[in-house]
Amino acid sequence: MPVRTVNAEDGESSPEPAAVQAYATQFGAAPGTPVGDAPVSTGPQESVEAGRSSRAETDGGRTPLEETSDERASGLAPVVSSPAGESAADSEASPNEISGRSPAAAVVEDESPNVAPPTVAPTAIENTAPTATQGRSAGGIASGVAIGTGILGAQSPRVNSGPLGPLPRPPGDVTGDPVVRLTQRPAIGYEPEPPSPSDRPIPGLASPPVDAVGEPQGSSYLDLDSYLDDGRGGYDGEWTWQLLPSSLIYKSYLAGLKESRLASQHVNIRGDGWLWDAVLGGRVGLLRYGDRDPVLPNGWQIDAEGSAQVRLDVTNDVNVRAVDYRGGLPITYGAGRFRTKFGYYHLSSHLGDEFLIENPGYPRLNYSRDCLVLGETFYITERLRVYAEMAWAFHDDVSKPWEFQFGVDYSPIAPTGFSGAPFFAANGHIRQELDYSGHFTLQTGWAWVSDENGRLLRLGFQYVNGLSTQYSFYNQFEQQVGMGLWYDY
Repeated sequence: MPVRTVNAEDGESSPEPAAVQAYATQFGAAPGTPVGDAPVSTGPQESVEAGRSSRAETDGGRTPLEETSDERASGLAPVVSSPAGESAADSEASPNEISGRSPAAAVVEDESPNVAPPTVAPTAIENTAPTATQGRSAGGIASGVAIGTGILGAQSPRVNSGPLGPLPRPPGDVTGDPVVRLTQRPAIGYEPEPPSPSDRPIPGLASPPVDAVGEPQGSSYLDLDSYLDDGRGGYDGEWTWQLLPSSLIYKSYLAGLKESRLASQHVNIRGDGWLWDAVLGGRVGLLRYGDRDPVLPNGWQIDAEGSAQVRLDVTNDVNVRAVDYRGGLPITYGAGRFRTKFGYYHLSSHLGDEFLIENPGYPRLNYSRDCLVLGETFYITERLRVYAEMAWAFHDDVSKPWEFQFGVDYSPIAPTGFSGAPFFAANGHIRQELDYSGHFTLQTGWAWVSDENGRLLRLGFQYVNGLSTQYSFYNQFEQQVGMGLWYDY
């Protein structure tokens, strides 16, 4: 309900809005009185006492507050100055100040529910309007607080101009000014690159196993410096007996044309035309005592080899010209970079029936040899190896006891996947029956290594110069150029 104010001179009363009554009750002065001559309170305690006195007078029907003719109707509350030399941070706040309102404001809020209490929000002192600091000293300006706010350096939010006049500008976060918090700042620094497609897990498939150094098993990278320097290789697996192992300790010579493997070579011999040299056979492990390293196993192993090395006349109904048959039983040993082979092999050469029919006067040879063979291989790097081998025939026909071969191979030995890797191979093979002459072979191309058992597939070019690689024509000179496909177990 409206409150009536008594005029001190004529005793008449006039109705005032509830907001004016609340203003007078909270700030201790009526609107329209100048601020410069208003009595200045010296601390929060005086504001509390003034609020209590105002409530007592209002309850008794007397005038709430005496009019002060010197106050300005600026709508600003008088400023309470702290003692000289005391900062706002050093002042002790009462419980009512901490809660955001003075006791007088609490009284007005309880008795006048239509008047909204001032909203308390922290802000800097310099945002205060200049009129609020008139009539105060420099020390008072630095440490002044607004009565009724209850918080040092706080102000009321902006409201529309009314009977109380314009109020100071509210803080920036209330009016929508951008406030940047530490948690909203963008991260500064490098962001890790996303994993490559090959590193991302495939749904439904297990991740590949990882070895001790963190490399996936089956990787094409192999550090032989650490892998082979210990004399037994880098694989620390226990040596056990293994029946029919899937890999070889001593691998075949890549450019060795008399090795047992699967091969197909289309060559052109100068003065003879196109021929097809094919090899049907291979070499496999029978028994091993050693580790299970899939790349370069170590230990002892017994192998078996066998092949039919046939030459076909492509331009003459693909007739068989000759076949060399080979079979053997090598014993191999591997320890780190070194590989050793010792064993037995038999080789015999036979002319083809079609060739003898077409050439009835051609001398038929019974070329054969039964040999003991000793070979040594050394891996210089992961892909580069050198080798040498000698064989002595304890039984021979047409041939003579001694033969030697040597060479170099450059090819991958670890799994390559579908991409493959280049290879290069050179071999020299000399025999005693040729006065230690023979043939030289050069091959180059692309190679792939199996992911499971280290088997090697090669595709490339071949060049041969020397005496014939078919021993039925052992003393005839040949120069070959062609392509080949080779598969080694």
